Amino acid sequence: MPVVISLFRVVVGCGLLTACLIANGQHLVSAEEFQRREAETIQKVLDEIASKRKVDRYHVTAEDLAQDSRIKALGFDKPEMFSLLERAINLDPESLPISPKYRGYSLLDFNSNNPALKYGTQKISVTPGAGTTDLRSGFEKADLQVLHLRLTQTPSPVLPQKGTPPPPARPPTVRDLYFGPVARGFAEMQIKQAQNPGLKIDVLERYPARLYADRKGHLVIGIEGGFRFPHRLNTPQALIYYKESAATLSKLEAERQKSPRVRFPAPMLLRVATVVR
Repeated sequence: MPVVISLFRVVVGCGLLTACLIANGQHLVSAEEFQRREAETIQKVLDEIASKRKVDRYHVTAEDLAQDSRIKALGFDKPEMFSLLERAINLDPESLPISPKYRGYSLLDFNSNNPALKYGTQKISVTPGAGTTDLRSGFEKADLQVLHLRLTQTPSPVLPQKGTPPPPARPPTVRDLYFGPVARGFAEMQIKQAQNPGLKIDVLERYPARLYADRKGHLVIGIEGGFRFPHRLNTPQALIYYKESAATLSKLEAERQKSPRVRFPAPMLLRVATVVR
């Protein structure tokens, strides 16, 4: 069954930075590595500020960090900047997971003999229980994207109490987020359903996302167009696959209807990386 999450209950994903040559001077850089580099930058700036002021690092605040040009360049969303920096201050880069190594990956050719094309996957749909299909049918024409969205929430006006002047209008709340990877049609439907008179959603930029694979059939979604924030993605729908064919999955699902003791293969989550030239 597809996992669908509302646009406004999105979960911030995270991930690290390992690059490896894939083709024509391109590299896949994992989301985990971006997170590691970000943590290292924050810790470096923190130590520099502490040294300059001759205080220990525990007296450096998120507000202090936010003034540095290197922190500004990290592109934190302003409403969440201080809370994110507060968490990052105490994050040891060495405690982060080991970055995946994407060696030997290239853009998946849907007309090749790559073993990944024999895998099954869930149909990309807003309808629960849409069923399974083969990887080629599921992704060849999916038009996956990551969207840079700007959400402008305008508060409802506060009605004045009798005999008092109307209170001043509250300013709108503006938030940027990165939404995806998601099929273009699915994204447009989610945005249309989420918008209301008090909420405006603008698409600032679209980044193409495509499947990359190695010769053994290991898969990753590569986000193109110079995308820098794979560790901050808001994922609306879990993109998964199974190392079994769609026919096998359908057969097992039918058998499970008769006997719940029949096991079903574990889903494999499609991880994300950025394609760097």
